[in-house]
Amino acid sequence: MIWKDFFSSRANLKRIFLCFATAVSSQSSGNLLVSNYLTKIFKDTGLKTQYEITLMNGIQYLEHNSLAAARIVVACIFFFQAFYTFAWTNLIVTYHLEVVTLQTRAKAWAFVLFTIQVASIFGSYVKPIGLKNIGWKFYIYYSGPTLEELAYLFDGEDTKRMTVEKIEEQKEQIQYEEHVESKFA
Repeated sequence: MIWKDFFSSRANLKRIFLCFATAVSSQSSGNLLVSNYLTKIFKDTGLKTQYEITLMNGIQYLEHNSLAAARIVVACIFFFQAFYTFAWTNLIVTYHLEVVTLQTRAKAWAFVLFTIQVASIFGSYVKPIGLKNIGWKFYIYYSGPTLEELAYLFDGEDTKRMTVEKIEEQKEQIQYEEHVESKFA
């Protein structure tokens, strides 16, 4: 199969989009941010000296004015890293190979690895700017679509239309109930 065939069908384009989205999301989830900027994160929590940062990196007891806040940050970082390892690491390797057809697996895997590298390089240049300009707020920059919005990607316009109709019906029902309640109140 040549690359042109890989991008030729609608089904393959959906598969490629899924591969692209998971590859980019894996690099946008914060893993590289935490890995590359852990010292900066510790400094943002109030740890000043190299000694304090080294102790926190080694998960030892630390006497500091904001010890509770620092411990919460450290706990969140370690929980995040554990969940990232158990979820994303496996997903990155297996999901793409299961979504694509047998004939396109090699090309899909090459595409995923290329996308991960480009996203990683892009993130390496963007993250320092974000950290410098908006500080801790940059840690929460990533937010994705809702589950309903994801359903549109898979199910298309029919699902979107049906969902909008259901929402409109629910709004009308709520308005009717409020109207009835106001009459008897």
